[in-house]
Amino acid sequence: RVSRLMTLGLMSGQTILDVGCAYGPFLSAASDAGLSPYGMDIASSAVLHVRDKLGFPAWSGNFLDFSLEQLQNSNGFNALTFWYVLEHFPELDKVLWKVKEVTKPGAFVAMAVPNAAGISAKKNRKAFLETSPRDHYSLFSPKSLIHIMKTQGFKHRKTVVTGHHPE
Repeated sequence: RVSRLMTLGLMSGQTILDVGCAYGPFLSAASDAGLSPYGMDIASSAVLHVRDKLGFPAWSGNFLDFSLEQLQNSNGFNALTFWYVLEHFPELDKVLWKVKEVTKPGAFVAMAVPNAAGISAKKNRKAFLETSPRDHYSLFSPKSLIHIMKTQGFKHRKTVVTGHHPE
């Protein structure tokens, strides 16, 4: 995932916020690629691990409550990622406004979400919907996510369909 961001123009030394960072594997990969990573997760135990064991700045809480004032000398992030997190927000419009608030102009926003147009949904839509976790407030197809992002003022750069959840 980091290499894909780098091929789109993200450069070494730039800042990236991983929303839903969990225990930091993406933060470590971003750091290895020369980026300056920051993490955020709702799970305080994950954030403690990221800060204390990995040494990256991280915050515990809801992304909608995050503000740049929590950082010292920050004027926004160059990139923001949501790896299997975006579908967990009940108010997507507020999330996308917050993205604009905490990123620099021209920032990259990258995400991975369950594919509501993927093989599982196509094979048995009813079973797909019934087994979707209760904390998934939105289901996206690649086409619907591109449409939503464009209507909120984001430019689409690239879509990659990976098949089943890589983890």
